[in-house]
Amino acid sequence: MNRVRIGPHHLAYLRAVADGLEVLACARTYLGIDGAREAQIAHNELSAQLRLAAKQAGERHHRLIGIRIREKDRQATTQAKPPTLAEFIEARDLDGWSEAEQLELYEAEYPPAPHASNAQATLQRRERSRQRVVDMLRRLEVDGRTTAQPRPTDEVDAWFADHLARRLVRAGYVNLQQLADRVRQGGQWYSGITAVGRTKAAQIAQQLEAILPGSTRRRSLGFAAQTLVLVNLQTSHPDAVQEPPESRPQIQPGSQLSQPKTPSEGALLPPSSHVNTAWRKDNIGAIRTDPQALTSWAETCAGSPATRKSYLREGRRLLLWLQIERAGRRLVDFKLDDAQAYKTFLAYVPDGWISRTKASPGQDGWTPFKGQLSAASQQQAMTILASWFDWLCNAEYLRANPWKLVKKTGQSTAPAKDSRALDTKAISLKAMGAIGAFIERQAPSPARARARFVVAFLSTTGLRSAELLAAKISDIRVEPEGVFLRVVGKGKKARDVLLVDAALNVLDDYLASRGLESLDVAPRNAPVLASLPDPMKPVSYQTLYKTTRTWLARAIASSALSAAEQSRLQGASAHWLRHTFGTTSVALGTPYDVVQQQLGHSRIDTTMSIYSRAPLQRRAAELQRAWAKVTQ
Repeated sequence: MNRVRIGPHHLAYLRAVADGLEVLACARTYLGIDGAREAQIAHNELSAQLRLAAKQAGERHHRLIGIRIREKDRQATTQAKPPTLAEFIEARDLDGWSEAEQLELYEAEYPPAPHASNAQATLQRRERSRQRVVDMLRRLEVDGRTTAQPRPTDEVDAWFADHLARRLVRAGYVNLQQLADRVRQGGQWYSGITAVGRTKAAQIAQQLEAILPGSTRRRSLGFAAQTLVLVNLQTSHPDAVQEPPESRPQIQPGSQLSQPKTPSEGALLPPSSHVNTAWRKDNIGAIRTDPQALTSWAETCAGSPATRKSYLREGRRLLLWLQIERAGRRLVDFKLDDAQAYKTFLAYVPDGWISRTKASPGQDGWTPFKGQLSAASQQQAMTILASWFDWLCNAEYLRANPWKLVKKTGQSTAPAKDSRALDTKAISLKAMGAIGAFIERQAPSPARARARFVVAFLSTTGLRSAELLAAKISDIRVEPEGVFLRVVGKGKKARDVLLVDAALNVLDDYLASRGLESLDVAPRNAPVLASLPDPMKPVSYQTLYKTTRTWLARAIASSALSAAEQSRLQGASAHWLRHTFGTTSVALGTPYDVVQQQLGHSRIDTTMSIYSRAPLQRRAAELQRAWAKVTQ
């Protein structure tokens, strides 16, 4: 405690103790201390420091500091035998005090049971003592010589215990502001701090809030209110939009955010203000508002629910950015400088736009971003927006697409296509063997049967996750050339996916585990992939993603694969199994055009650029063999 300054949160701690609350509970709330022994040591040191300061300030009742005075909620605990006077002196570190002082403090915290006639008088005396402590602490706080006012630039070791401060500094949190900024973002902000889990992190955040009130609370930018403009857009008709009342929510100022020039510019703009009157209102897309332009495009062009979700996410982000950072600018007014500014914005997203709080659009705590974007994510966002603007130009809603000019200026942050061959998210045959062996070792269960099917079926067919989720038994048909599964992929293009023998065998096993016997007798309306409780009910994309990723992570972690291989496979998901099919097929000598048709790529150069790593081993072996003959 000697190095830690006395701040308002320490005084709040002592006031809570005086109110009769348990020392450990108060230490958790105000001091971030969880252990009973550590809490008592900190309590003794803090009480002694404040008593000395109060005595030097001429406070008559300084001995009362640190004593639980009120009887609040103690009836249940006082049934236990109180400690002896000797035990109390040892626990409170009062060896140097006079006997009279020790007895006074002991009776203040553990008073003799009063006679019924004296009970009221006893309560009154205790309340007066409590009020004396509260007044004393308030005077010490106002005096300023004993306490210090915390500042965001103060180093963490000035306010946190030494052992915790060292961990915070090692994790990169040198001052209170840095720590508050990270805590405010939410999520697992504590993941880089040694020996700090969820519970301890909550105590640190609580202590930081006590030191700097308001520092860990998110500064609202009005996302919850403004997103209502962009949510449920499909059911709203632009002609039915009503102006909101005059008391519209205002955009709250935040760090690193541009400020509105006038109050009206900062107000929440209704959908009607997005009506495009600068271009043709009778455009062939029948689009009148920016939100309608977003949903019309997503509904028309998204080939799967996952793609639609991605389109809506990037479009909402841009429209919210135009509201907050561009004072409500419309898409029709979007120019090259806006595109360049948004590109810079994506490269470093301001703190106020980031939150790891789990909330849906329109709910409190939601923000458009969950963290900084990678270079690939930035490039993908701009690619999606450029596609959107192209579609709006074709629909005659916009005159031109500024994103085409952005592509010609500056350097792309995305990796070159030629490097994709070395970055393919495919699982090696050795790793696939380890994953399969892990699944087989688990106890038989519906979950294991489904995981076994998903891993084997996706890696032998190359299906997209959305295609597997939509597939039914009726989509499978037998042709002279083999057994095919009819799917509808990206761009709503139908294709026939060949089910090789390995895929058919694992499908039959999976259907049997669901009580559907085999492919020949299974109900035609049964989903290919089903929920665990009901074999006739499909599963959601979230379920497939989370369960597959969990099984893969467990299998990889328990395998004998090298540390480098395990590190590379971190984050492996169902989509990796599709890449595994493509890489393995090309490595086995399958022509690129065959792989292209099976995967549903619209262009063969896409297939070649992604899976050109597959024949590297064969190419290297052939060249080594050829040149070995020359050098002999």
